[in-house]
Amino acid sequence: DEIEKLGGITKQFAAHHHDARGEVNEAVYERFGCELVHHASARKQIRQRAKCPTEEFGDEGLQIGKDFEAIYFPGEGVGHSLFRWRSRGKSLLFTSHVVSFVNEDWDVDFNPDPDPSQRPEHFAKLPGLEADYALSGLTPEADPDYHEFTDKTRKSLSKAIQAKLKTR
Repeated sequence: DEIEKLGGITKQFAAHHHDARGEVNEAVYERFGCELVHHASARKQIRQRAKCPTEEFGDEGLQIGKDFEAIYFPGEGVGHSLFRWRSRGKSLLFTSHVVSFVNEDWDVDFNPDPDPSQRPEHFAKLPGLEADYALSGLTPEADPDYHEFTDKTRKSLSKAIQAKLKTR
């Protein structure tokens, strides 16, 4: 009811097929009419977990308005995505479990090789991802729930992503 008072939900996003929660996604769809949005390569796994209507995006990602984008970022398998939302002059990067800041270093699980159709131009912009905060789906209990970027950690994330791209 509180969400409805705020205007409802127009889209649900799954960064990975593990994020599809079946009954939850279906109930949210029934209440608000919002499809579950995911990368096209996760279709089979998403359909096994959730039966509500879906919307897919491709390797080029998805831009919604001026303030939200889905960025394809395959990890241990295809279908992983990052999401970036700009609000009130700040940019939040939702990294799921493929990017996390642990012990003052970035753990980046980036592996586009499981999908041979990938073209490097889809990933060229990744080292330049700008954000003020990173919110990971994998945070050790003793660590903060989010990371506030500094120039140093922004550069180190860029280098970590570039290193993964070079191994391709």
